[in-house]
Amino acid sequence: MANINVFGNALGEVVPDIAVVSVTAGSFTYPFVKAAKREFGNSLKQARAALQTADKKYEKRASTRTWHDADRDVDKHQVSATVTAKFENGKDGELKQAIDALASLENVSFSTYWEVSPKLSKDNRDRLLAEAVTDAQ
Repeated sequence: MANINVFGNALGEVVPDIAVVSVTAGSFTYPFVKAAKREFGNSLKQARAALQTADKKYEKRASTRTWHDADRDVDKHQVSATVTAKFENGKDGELKQAIDALASLENVSFSTYWEVSPKLSKDNRDRLLAEAVTDAQ
């Protein structure tokens, strides 16, 4: 019995359909723990408000850090947490609004990147597979 191998090619591009915004809210170098926690609470509340229209949100537990500033002979305190939010396809207006709101906040840093949803990935894989089979014929 003989083996026959057939090869086909398909090339495609996918436009990501989920925007992911990762936000770190915090307080930085406060000399008193109470002030650091209060400022952190304000920053996190504002970040949550900016992301209120997101489809999904995940938060990491707040972390605290204390160190001694030898130059000023004072302890400094920092509290921070990260919130990740996903905006699915068709939420461009909400995404822009969230980014504009985050950009205006103090004690908040953020980044945005894009993902392809599992459904879009499967749909495109199936389409490319069909094209590769046609090419092989």
